[in-house]
Amino acid sequence: MLIMILEFSDGGTLSDRMKEKVFSEKEAKNLLHQVNFALHFLHSMNITHRDIKMENIFIDDENYTGEMIYMIGDLGFAKKTKSKMYSGVGTAYFMAPEIWEGKDYTESVDMWALGILYYNVLTNGEFPYKTSMNQPLQREILRQFKYTTRKDFSDESNEVLGRLLQYDYTKRITAAELNDHRIFDGCPKLHTNDSHKNLQINPKKPEPHKHYLVSVESIEVIDVEGDSPTMPQSEEEKKE
Repeated sequence: MLIMILEFSDGGTLSDRMKEKVFSEKEAKNLLHQVNFALHFLHSMNITHRDIKMENIFIDDENYTGEMIYMIGDLGFAKKTKSKMYSGVGTAYFMAPEIWEGKDYTESVDMWALGILYYNVLTNGEFPYKTSMNQPLQREILRQFKYTTRKDFSDESNEVLGRLLQYDYTKRITAAELNDHRIFDGCPKLHTNDSHKNLQINPKKPEPHKHYLVSVESIEVIDVEGDSPTMPQSEEEKKE
């Protein structure tokens, strides 16, 4: 028998919350800050999530900070490895170009997905693509997709999105690099390093920014090489 004790998140998912409210850019930056910090932790442990999306970001409303705390959940597609990966897993709109191409890939696919998520939150549900059908979507991404800046976004957000949605994964910004970006000026400084032992929470002296971590020590990360990606269908495709 396997028993897992996980932290309770009473606020539902980011997807649920986006149906109730429109996020300001300041709120979206706070979300980006926390989720990226959790990704930095996962990547430092050689774990790639591979399915970052709104439905997998959980919210804790009832906490002593008085602010929303965002946590990454659902590690069903996660893989712990120091080698490159090759399976086409994930959710279509969040899958990086190298996955669509069928090439080997690294943890940088999480950063692409984070860019799609951030864009989606800033626009209250839009994607940076011109199509909503799977095959045209794949063709659009594989034609050297390039992020187009928006006048309604700040310079910092446009810059970060350009570096997250970088077609060449070797040039894509890492979670560690993003942690130090000026977009987070004014946000609480989040401290981390390569040792998870330094990321323990002292219940007597709570540190708000350390609640953004994903607990992975007691979770068995399943190797799902060979699984198929989650491919959302449009109404037109469902009829075919």
